[in-house]
Amino acid sequence: MNIFRDTPKNREVGAYAKKYAETIKKTFTNFEVFVDIEEVIIGPHSFNFKLSLTKPVRMRVIQSFEDDLKLALECTQVDIEAPIPGTPFVGITIPLGIEPPLFSINDALKDEVFLYGTDLTIPVGKAMDGESELLDIARAPHMLISGSSGSGKTVFLQTVVNSLMTKNNPDRLRFIFMDPKRCELSLYNNLPHNLTPVLTDPKRGLVALRWVVKEIERRLDIIFSYHEKSGNSINIASYHQNILGNKKYEKENPEPMPYIVVIVDELADCMLMYPKEYESVIVQIAQRGRIAGIHLILSTTRPSVQVITGLIKSHIPTRIAFKVPSQVESRVILDVTGAEKLYGKGDMLVFPPDFDKPLRLQSYWISFDEVAENVKKQIKKYGELNIEESSNLKSVYRGTEKDVFSSDADDDYLYENAREAVIKAGKASTSFIQRKLRIGYSRAAALMDMLEERGVIGPAEGSLSRKVIGDDKK
Repeated sequence: MNIFRDTPKNREVGAYAKKYAETIKKTFTNFEVFVDIEEVIIGPHSFNFKLSLTKPVRMRVIQSFEDDLKLALECTQVDIEAPIPGTPFVGITIPLGIEPPLFSINDALKDEVFLYGTDLTIPVGKAMDGESELLDIARAPHMLISGSSGSGKTVFLQTVVNSLMTKNNPDRLRFIFMDPKRCELSLYNNLPHNLTPVLTDPKRGLVALRWVVKEIERRLDIIFSYHEKSGNSINIASYHQNILGNKKYEKENPEPMPYIVVIVDELADCMLMYPKEYESVIVQIAQRGRIAGIHLILSTTRPSVQVITGLIKSHIPTRIAFKVPSQVESRVILDVTGAEKLYGKGDMLVFPPDFDKPLRLQSYWISFDEVAENVKKQIKKYGELNIEESSNLKSVYRGTEKDVFSSDADDDYLYENAREAVIKAGKASTSFIQRKLRIGYSRAAALMDMLEERGVIGPAEGSLSRKVIGDDKK
């Protein structure tokens, strides 16, 4: 299926597709491998040929034709997929060589499938066959986005934000924006959907994420208290459906809890300043945020193991990769190669949790003028954000250095594991916690300090193990 409009330029592209198909067939025939061209799909960035074999051939022989096809087609890049998963066909992808078409996000927002989807449904992009692909953030439930500068990562973030704020009012959805680069998300500073102004200081961002962790705990207490009464409130969706608006609980006036989407536009800047602290709160939010209606979208241009740690990756199932320099970065994001072969300008691989392999899409386009206009419409409709409305939000925005390095047990999600281990053993030492929790020395030492501050263990006595003197839960 050709997803381009019928123009002289696109008719010329179609002629190239026919010429390439003949050259591919001839090249295989020259080496006594006989194929038939079953289908040609002209995608946003590439020609996609589907081939069938007239005689059985080993797939590794087919894959060895990559350089021969580059020579015959005079192309810099030819990708062979032998076989296409779940089919008896071989796939060959060749760069289109022209600027990809711009798919406006405004067209996607008018689509009936999007309009009748859930509150957190977003249009992700166009597939190679021209079909629009949607993603429900509630089922994602968190996203990790990465790609080189100029690959289309920021434009994709803008389409996500605009689709969510267009579909939901501030009573239904709230944002927390963190933009250490101080440029990409500044347009949303007065958006009525915000919980705070856009946070540009990693220190304040960390305080905000700690507030989110406590908000998750508070929400879970409310949700499960109603579950004990009704038996049908096990997450935010069932709470909204069965508790809010239910005349049975009208006198109790149940709290409306909007979804919260936390968007971090440069995770690397945050991780470089406070690596352990950010890793800890991100994991805590990712573990329990879905039930409470709180979701993370993390983005970075530097996909390294120091920024996207194994612990963070294991808790964020949905990955989106734009063009990256090498296979190393692709594996860091997706755990598979392929992102290094993308063409840029919105060409991306989307890897949802329920997929066996990434899906290649072309992201939608939105200009900064359109973003500014949409924000103005939201402000005109609902009014500007008022930071003075909540003391909690005020404390988030005016976070101090003490807040960042506070000794609250919530600072490290392994605190509870460490406390239980030392109480059970009747003694405590840094090396003991290292062995039990399989962590490094510095983190184990920090946990020992927490245990001492909260009265679980006694002070150090030389090289001897410390005594367990109490339980902070009593």
